[in-house]
Amino acid sequence: MSLLFGWPSNSRRRAIQCGAISQSFLGAKISGLISRKTIRERALKFIYVLSKTSNVKTGPLKELSVAENVARDHELNDFIIPLHIDTLPHREINIQLARLNAITFDHGWARGLKGLLDKLEEESVPKNASFTPEAVASWWREQFSANGGVRDQPEEHLSNWFLINDLPAEIYFHILYDSRSDNPKVKTELPHSAFQHKNYIVSFESR
Repeated sequence: MSLLFGWPSNSRRRAIQCGAISQSFLGAKISGLISRKTIRERALKFIYVLSKTSNVKTGPLKELSVAENVARDHELNDFIIPLHIDTLPHREINIQLARLNAITFDHGWARGLKGLLDKLEEESVPKNASFTPEAVASWWREQFSANGGVRDQPEEHLSNWFLINDLPAEIYFHILYDSRSDNPKVKTELPHSAFQHKNYIVSFESR
């Protein structure tokens, strides 16, 4: 799979978005295949989603070859940006991509996405002003119902909070005194439930 950040043929500085994800995103239908003409004439960056599948699949590799030719013909640095998204071993990465620095998603999608956005920012890739957090949130609500996957059935939850039916009327603080120390310690087991707080023994027992 590959994605493009691109320009119209009459201007290489204005930005549009094309891609290889077959889904509707923010009202824009993105086609399943990227044409050679799109890569050659409209692409500003070619993002290759590198996985065990795309590493060997003919279609994506053909698109990659076209992108390599564009980078070579126009002497473009970092035109191709690989995204390493799964457990494909580095030693098995296709020779066409092995020499490129891939952005890894090994440590989570959040860190990987940040790396990609930082790279695009560093390369001064123009942004589409309509792709705001509010627009994405609105699209998400339209595509995925808040009630989707919710089932109306009882569920057991375990807790370490226990119900106490009867509380003692009083708590006792027994003073510890040791002429040899300002902070005496209890060195033997107590005959009832209690704990030490500074030089006090706190308990529900009066003695």
